[in-house]
Amino acid sequence: MIIQVDKSIRHYFGEQKYYNGYVSEKELDDCIEMTFITTSLEGFTRWYVMFGDKSRIISPVSLKNMVAQLAQATLKNLK
Repeated sequence: MIIQVDKSIRHYFGEQKYYNGYVSEKELDDCIEMTFITTSLEGFTRWYVMFGDKSRIISPVSLKNMVAQLAQATLKNLK
């Protein structure tokens, strides 16, 4: 999985990134691109949602779909 996160939230990742399959990162002009390998797409999805407003999913599409489904279910429960 590849995500790009705003540099301003980098310090919030701490040790949690390792529990979620952190492999590497590279600094780009306006963000940090991070690569993860995990066997739990569901777990990664739920972790990602915590900082989703300051990040974007590059790949895979299945992660994008799961985040969208979780967000829709969350909004439904707010009604």
